[in-house]
Amino acid sequence: MAPRTAAGAGADGRTAYLVTVDGRLAGSAGMTVAELADLLRSMGAAIAVNVDGGGSSTIAVREPGQPAATIKNLPSDGTERPVANGIGVFSRG
Repeated sequence: MAPRTAAGAGADGRTAYLVTVDGRLAGSAGMTVAELADLLRSMGAAIAVNVDGGGSSTIAVREPGQPAATIKNLPSDGTERPVANGIGVFSRG
């Protein structure tokens, strides 16, 4: 059981899934890799990969009209951890 971040794709090749699961917290113990696979499958993902875990599992979103992104989960370290990589999704609209 640990915090997890995963990415997946639907069978149509057009739907992407990005999931971050909190863990090591009073309200969330995290998930095993098998539980994460089950979650993604239940959402509709045909393929998926566990891309990170632990304190690096953070999801941030910049809402339309907002000047900056905000963290949407509770990182297990208590704050955002500096990491060298990430996945970005951008809208053309």
